[in-house]
Amino acid sequence: MRWDAVLTGALAFELDRRLEGARLRSVLLDRPGRTAVLYFREAAVEIGFRGPEIQFRVGPPVEPVPEARPLAARLRGVEAAPGDRVLRFHLQRVRGKAESPVLVVEMTGARGNVVMVGRTSGRILSVLFQREGTRHLQSGHPYPELTRPDRPGVEGDVLAGVSMADRAWVSPINRTPLRDLEETDPDRAQSLWRELARIGRLGIPGQRPGSDDPEPPFSAGLLDPDGALQPYPAALPDMAWEASESLLAALEGAAGRGDRGSGDRDSERRSSPGGPGEAPDTGESSAGTPAPYVPASVLKGLEDAAKSASRTVRSLTRERDRLPDPADLRSKADLLLARAGEVRRGAEAAELTGFDGTVVEVRLDPRLDGPANARKLYDEAARAERAIQDLPGRLASAEDALRTAEERLDAARAGQVPEDVERSSSPAQSTSRAPLPYRVFRTSGGIEVRVGRGSRKNDDLTFHHARPMDVWLHARGVPGAHVVLRWNREEKPPARDLEEAAGLAALYSRARHSSSVPVDWTRRKHVRKPRKAAPGSVVPDRVETVFVDPDPELVERLRVED
Repeated sequence: MRWDAVLTGALAFELDRRLEGARLRSVLLDRPGRTAVLYFREAAVEIGFRGPEIQFRVGPPVEPVPEARPLAARLRGVEAAPGDRVLRFHLQRVRGKAESPVLVVEMTGARGNVVMVGRTSGRILSVLFQREGTRHLQSGHPYPELTRPDRPGVEGDVLAGVSMADRAWVSPINRTPLRDLEETDPDRAQSLWRELARIGRLGIPGQRPGSDDPEPPFSAGLLDPDGALQPYPAALPDMAWEASESLLAALEGAAGRGDRGSGDRDSERRSSPGGPGEAPDTGESSAGTPAPYVPASVLKGLEDAAKSASRTVRSLTRERDRLPDPADLRSKADLLLARAGEVRRGAEAAELTGFDGTVVEVRLDPRLDGPANARKLYDEAARAERAIQDLPGRLASAEDALRTAEERLDAARAGQVPEDVERSSSPAQSTSRAPLPYRVFRTSGGIEVRVGRGSRKNDDLTFHHARPMDVWLHARGVPGAHVVLRWNREEKPPARDLEEAAGLAALYSRARHSSSVPVDWTRRKHVRKPRKAAPGSVVPDRVETVFVDPDPELVERLRVED
């Protein structure tokens, strides 16, 4: 929806009548969510910035989210800047000696903003979008008022006598209807022009009708220009019009129903005016109750959790689908042992006559002879059997976790966020404890072990969270986590602690199902990263190797923090 001075002035009038004297509890300026929320005891006012579009809604009172800044104040009134798209909420603090603020809402399209300004000092107390340039919008700086450029208005002799101040009420919403009407009915065009200017001036306190007048001084409804619903306080010529009981109801209707030409996207629009955190349209009245606002930080955390759970399910599914047939591997291994004399060392494949007389092609490791290749196939068959037993349970658990994550996300989009999520979304808490790039374990001997969480996190662990003398480990020849055993002595670490750290390196690698995994280890100071190497790709020197048999129970036995 678009905004002009007429719509802004009418909204200021309606808000002033509805909320005058309301008690403010707190204010949320959610920069990631591009939304401001005013939590009154009587209502919740939400202003969402979606590029050039600005959504404005008033709903029933809701509990403030933890990120909201407490501000105990009473609303003295709402007014609009004459001839411009600016709302001012005048607040009076009910306790404390700090100066009372004015909340300025600039409904100016893509450059719109919400600014809290000190009433006495005129300085910016807080701002939704901090900006530099001609208008320096930064906390602590003087607030630069918007300057309204002169507008030529509608060209034509009939409005030649209209002052430049009156021409300020022209806008892209009403310009074309007025110009067309001027050509056919000049008297009606001038009358409509004066009426729009009168409605716009209702935002100025001194030009409002008395509060004892119960009748609204304008007709609110929805225009339908080019298939886009546009709230407006007056019908315009040659434009479809749907009457509403109030301007706020028209705003809610436009936000809830969206563009009529948007097709299936309408069903994806979400009911909360905060953007992220909105719930799917349930088909109820467009003027229904909006869902409580959910901060973008909370939604992003839940969305990331759902994406992570989905990736885990996809990864386990691919691993299950790619598992070889253990029986086929064993039969080829048996055939290799029986035909060992026919296998040429250095060959990458061999065609051998099977026990049933058919020719079987067997892929080989050219570095190994026939018996060694057979042993390798037996090991692969054993790993595949263990994976076949292990993967269904892991996949079922991952699918359960995905369903839970999606349910929590859907609930948050409907405004129902679990308390533990809301607490964890607090900026103070997230700042005090940023997620670590590694998991923490402790060996039987009490030595800390750090296991990287992924390729980029592996680099972070190795080069920013490990000391030069720490022991660095990695499963040989397969993708896997970097592992750091915190050991700052010249001598080697105890054999048992080193073996447990190597076991973790094997379990957090692609060789987790193998029966015997070679794990390379060295001091962290001997690990380097080549230029332009992929994330997680390093070159270790002075390497020693320990062989371990991965024990899945080791993870739970040594885990300190995931």
